[in-house]
Amino acid sequence: MTRNSGLTRFTVIDGGGTGRSVRDRIAVPEAPSLSPPELAADMAELFALGLVQDLRAEALLDPHCAVRIDGAT
Repeated sequence: MTRNSGLTRFTVIDGGGTGRSVRDRIAVPEAPSLSPPELAADMAELFALGLVQDLRAEALLDPHCAVRIDGAT
C-alpha cells in the first residue's frame, strides 16, 4: 500500500447551486413557543406514559388494572 501525501483524493460535490452558501439554502423553522398550560400538559402526559411503560397493551384496556406509584423511584 502506497501513501501519496501530495495528492488529494477527495472532491466536494457542489450540486450545481447558484453559489450561495449552505446556510442560505437551508430553511430552519423557528421553535414553537409553548404557553405554560401547554408545557404542563406535556409534562403530565410524559409522567403518565412513564407510569404505564411497563404494562402490556391489553392491560391498558382493562379498567381494573392498577398502576402502582412508587415514591422511591
